[in-house]
Amino acid sequence: MPPSVLPPPQSPLRIASRGSKLALKQAETVQALLKTRGVIAEIKVITTTGDRIQDRFLYEIGGKGLFIKEIEQSLQTGGADLAVHSLKDLPAVVSPGFALPAVLPRGPATDALLLPLASAQRLGWQSGQLLAREALSQLGRLRVGTGSLRRRALLTAASPALEVRAMRGNVDTRLAKLLVSKGGEYDGLILATAALERIELSTELRQQLCIATLDPQWFVPSSSQGALVLETLASSPLRGWLSQEFNHRESSQCVAIERGVLAALGGDCTLPIGVHAVLLDQAEVRIQGFMADLTGHEVRWTAQRALGTGGEEDCRLIAENFAQSLLACGGDEILRVLRSPGTEGGGEGLS
Repeated sequence: MPPSVLPPPQSPLRIASRGSKLALKQAETVQALLKTRGVIAEIKVITTTGDRIQDRFLYEIGGKGLFIKEIEQSLQTGGADLAVHSLKDLPAVVSPGFALPAVLPRGPATDALLLPLASAQRLGWQSGQLLAREALSQLGRLRVGTGSLRRRALLTAASPALEVRAMRGNVDTRLAKLLVSKGGEYDGLILATAALERIELSTELRQQLCIATLDPQWFVPSSSQGALVLETLASSPLRGWLSQEFNHRESSQCVAIERGVLAALGGDCTLPIGVHAVLLDQAEVRIQGFMADLTGHEVRWTAQRALGTGGEEDCRLIAENFAQSLLACGGDEILRVLRSPGTEGGGEGLS
């Protein structure tokens, strides 16, 4: 018996979104998708605590949840009907009373290294190049900006000579810090490839930058990187319809495994962890992940393939098994040290 088809909701809907250029681009993507189903939506911009506080790391002010607190309050009070998020910016466990009914087709999960064009030309690098781990040794004592412990650990592991400097802010802010630096604080920075694609860099900016992709075989992405998700109240009548119309099965399955690994490890923005799942066919998934100490001198990697139907319980079991494998290869000792009193952490950042 075929599943019942739910009718579209009445227009207009209100989409809650943060106000950065990237967040608005993502909200506009969902707005356009809704329009293809005959549903009109307006975007409601909400400033979150995480947006207001830009001079401290996420772990110092409460973690990733500070980028969704006010948005979820808007959903609770009826000020908005749904919200759009970069899924990697959400905590690994969904807030009670809320649901994530649809994961859109995932963009690239990779990270990109951005260098001023003159610096890249001296290295013989070009935009679009895939960088192996060994390539980073060419950078010498380059000062690279990132707000992510994961990225800092991987950069340091690849090239201990690199000087990794703290950088927070939205994509526009980070690009501006790099381009106005000119011998100042930063010589390069790391951003998510998907974020760069979504904001559609101008021709002028692209002419000033070399944007090279860090090979995900060693620069393992953050859980859910590249994925957009829709959020509603768990009780919302929109929930079923959004899932029916927009949930992308393959993307949803992969990010469920990645988030499950993070949840099983108690992962949050204070842990340098990467995990990336790729569906090989309808029944097999390849997962790779790593855990590192804060210095990047101790890194534990593992990878495996798993079989499953893609159902919720399958994804949970695959994630838990992978988390145990990561702990068994030395991650347990790293985790113990990271969680010891007095250990300094940092935030994954926005992109």
